[in-house]
Amino acid sequence: MSKTYSPKRIEEFEADAVFQDKETGYLKVHNNSVEPVAGEKIYFWDMNSGKKSDVFDFASDFHEGLAFVGLRKKGFGYINTDFEFVIEPVYEDVSPFENGIAKVYRDGKEGFINRSGEFLFDPQLLTDRKYSEIGDYTDGLCMVSAMPVLERDFVSRNHGYNNPGIWGFIDTQGEEAVKPQYVFAENFQHGTAIAAKGEWVFDPEEFIYTAEDVRWGIIDKNGNEVVEFKYSCIRRVSLDGRFFAVCCTVGEKEVWGVADSDGNLLIEPKYKKIVEVHDGLAIFVDMVCVYNENEYDYVGVYDINNRKVIIEPKYSHISFEENGYFKVLTNKKRRSVVTLIDRDGNEIFDSEFTSIFTRCYPYIARIGDVRPMRYGLVDREGKVLFISEEGKQVHGINYEKRRVVYIGCNTFEMSLCDFDGNELISHKRGLIGGLENPLLTVKEYIDGVQRMGLIDADGNTVVDLLYDRIEWLNDNSGYIAATGRKNEIFIL
Repeated sequence: MSKTYSPKRIEEFEADAVFQDKETGYLKVHNNSVEPVAGEKIYFWDMNSGKKSDVFDFASDFHEGLAFVGLRKKGFGYINTDFEFVIEPVYEDVSPFENGIAKVYRDGKEGFINRSGEFLFDPQLLTDRKYSEIGDYTDGLCMVSAMPVLERDFVSRNHGYNNPGIWGFIDTQGEEAVKPQYVFAENFQHGTAIAAKGEWVFDPEEFIYTAEDVRWGIIDKNGNEVVEFKYSCIRRVSLDGRFFAVCCTVGEKEVWGVADSDGNLLIEPKYKKIVEVHDGLAIFVDMVCVYNENEYDYVGVYDINNRKVIIEPKYSHISFEENGYFKVLTNKKRRSVVTLIDRDGNEIFDSEFTSIFTRCYPYIARIGDVRPMRYGLVDREGKVLFISEEGKQVHGINYEKRRVVYIGCNTFEMSLCDFDGNELISHKRGLIGGLENPLLTVKEYIDGVQRMGLIDADGNTVVDLLYDRIEWLNDNSGYIAATGRKNEIFIL
């Protein structure tokens, strides 16, 4: 049996829209205004203390303890979590703080300030050096381009990169850490940046600049080459930023390998694609099959530490799974099947499934490839625990409460079931959602108007279909229910 809920209303107020700030939990209350100038009036509200901020014409969410707000005829500034201005509203435009630095605009000039509102360096430095583009600080450095504005506007975009320039990097004192010299570049991450050397050449007939002799490499924060500038393309392929896919052009084909952030070439460029590197393993794509004059891609796994292929390229798809297995797409009995294999390439179970979702247990699987589709829950040995009705697919699942929401593929009828396949409620005219919340949300259109209510995990009605919208608080301790401009806060 589900827990019994009796929501208690603790507050009622009028507003056009209410959101909860993710960082602070404060409510951000919006009220449209048409007098004297069209716009929105916004204020923050700390529900715990009852304190409210002043009313602003614009307000961002809080980030790193500060929110930027705007006042008409004054400008943008920053307030702290006590709703006090720590940086006065004097700027024409601003950005959120990232690692204690924000970009601001005043009198047509760009500059960078710290959390006290002090400029990191004189904004005139940027103007004097005539940078045509100024990025944001990442990993302690900021990209800047010295390409003249007029030339930049006539650059060919056929190369596929949207950041042409003459790029370099400045430090937090405004000094050039890396002199502008690269035709393309990316922001620093984990101490390295991908960049490209080359030359901008003007074509008078086409009236465009194109980048010629483009060679990609990787630099450190001093501008030293970590990976030699000799590749036709480089991209990051690991979440920790330590591994890169590097590309060489051989004839008319591109071949890919892997290099690390120390400049070591770990896999010689020979594969059609490097998909991802994780836990010392690289997923690669190779062309290993030709049928009816068509080349077909297959995917395998390369062990970087032992310098060998551990899973031969014979699958249509491979992905890393959180349980240490690989999920692969292969062919069985002349149809596509998704299954799990270990690092030795052995199947964990004999699969007949056409899809498997394995991030939670039991797994969600699509059973066979017949129409209409059928879905079910599967244990770790591949045994089907139960199968949905024909024509229904999984719309949501809550493993803790052992509840599944199904939706009809053609009828859009929704049903709430337990893990034994028992239907607890059928919702013919609306939606069932919010399985991650203490109560599920139900939505129907009554006389053409959306109405929302709440049910428990057994399908019992807790809140009737009375509201235009229901939004849960960040900590799931309650929710905001609204009808028109009337907003009510309930706690469980």
